[in-house]
Amino acid sequence: MPPNVTDKKFPGNPTRSYRSQAPLKIVGEVGDWVKQTPEEIERWKEKLANNNGKIIN
Repeated sequence: MPPNVTDKKFPGNPTRSYRSQAPLKIVGEVGDWVKQTPEEIERWKEKLANNNGKIIN
């Protein structure tokens, strides 16, 4: 059985992450990533602080 690596601060699985049974193959790299503005980051932090374990997108 794999270890439980779910973050205890957020009940459930808010990131919808999963564990693969086989190694993953890296097929590329994102080169045109646009960094979020400080205002967008602050909005995400507020949403995380108020989500009560619910899945948010």
